[in-house]
Amino acid sequence: MRVILDTNFLLIPGQFGIDIFAELERLIIEKFDIIVFSNVRGELEAIADSRKADAPWARLALGLIKAKGAKIVRGEGPVDSAIRKAAGPGDIVGTNDRKLRAALKARGARLIGLKGKSHLDFV
Repeated sequence: MRVILDTNFLLIPGQFGIDIFAELERLIIEKFDIIVFSNVRGELEAIADSRKADAPWARLALGLIKAKGAKIVRGEGPVDSAIRKAAGPGDIVGTNDRKLRAALKARGARLIGLKGKSHLDFV
């Protein structure tokens, strides 16, 4: 099973102090692979190299991707489009983006997002 993570989902540990990887382990019973598209990593790198307030969170996210052994998969174009094209039935996508959630739900993907700024849950 694939668990595809988008940029805003990967910023959750820095923004809210939530261990998203422990939460994924708690929520998903089956064995799964963490998938991060190369354009998501690119967005995180751009944020990390900027003077934006979330730059430290992006650096943390990049470190977690590496530490947790996430599989980097080639992603082209806008991140949301790449995820929309790739995700389907049997996949789980971690995102807080409402428009992306609606599109993915229509494709049969399961969704995990932030709940109550304290934990993750299926949406």
